[in-house]
Amino acid sequence: VLPTVHDLLQKLTADPSIDSELVVRFKGLLCAAVSSRFYDLFHEVTLAGMASAIDPRTGDLPHVDQELRDKIWARLLQDAQDLLRGPSSDNAADVLPIIMSILKVVRTVFETKSNRASLAAVDPLTWWRSRCNFHAAFPLVRMLLSIPASNASAERTFSGAGFLAEGRESLSLQHLEMMCIIRHYLNQFSENELEKSD
Repeated sequence: VLPTVHDLLQKLTADPSIDSELVVRFKGLLCAAVSSRFYDLFHEVTLAGMASAIDPRTGDLPHVDQELRDKIWARLLQDAQDLLRGPSSDNAADVLPIIMSILKVVRTVFETKSNRASLAAVDPLTWWRSRCNFHAAFPLVRMLLSIPASNASAERTFSGAGFLAEGRESLSLQHLEMMCIIRHYLNQFSENELEKSD
């Protein structure tokens, strides 16, 4: 999310002399709205920032200042400790030093300029999975990288459920859930059929 928002803001503020006055005003309003909406991404430690830090493509965090970069990596280390010290972690004392070392090495790898070109186009999960030495950190990485960048799919689901439930006060939750699942699969099937016909 960080690089996408940063790139959008860069494009919105690029050379205004080539745009009409109306376009310049629109871009200004859009830039202000995006900056306001995503202020936290560039000024506070967020899950999106942590996910960007462990993504090989964006792990050098070029879009934030050094102080925030340090805070993000410190939070990753702290969350790794907290995760391992949870109630279901019998071997936390053995694994914790390994994961701490892995995250420190990974940060160095990501922030080394000579590595940036080779990391720019890799699949993050494939990169982490292929590193045998980093295997202990993979559950934390998978958890962070699986966080959706937006809540649009959840909003679509709630909207669909509202549409299905409208005017049906006696509809049970189980039936509503089944209808939502069927609707989802019908939509997926329709999209697949459209792709096949193209």
